[in-house]
Amino acid sequence: MDWLIYVIAFFAAICVGITVLVKKLGVKKSPYLIFGIVDVVLGILILIFALIDFKVSVGEFAGFFGQLALIFGEPIVGGLLIIDIIVWLVNRKKQNITL
Repeated sequence: MDWLIYVIAFFAAICVGITVLVKKLGVKKSPYLIFGIVDVVLGILILIFALIDFKVSVGEFAGFFGQLALIFGEPIVGGLLIIDIIVWLVNRKKQNITL
């Protein structure tokens, strides 16, 4: 089960890394928005990989990696997006209370 934690940490690190990179480039958008966009793009890329694997693969394990990507990758990406939305809502409420 440790591999699942590593995969989640890998996806989160990709999203956080790209978010930090975009913020350092001077984009004046919320980091939560950038994280969400990167997360959605990552989910779309996983879906495209799975569809290509289903279509192109032949043999005994045809579409196996596409199935793994959909079974494990998409829920992880969706979970990260839900966590991003929850953290954004909590921080937004904290900022409204202190103003």
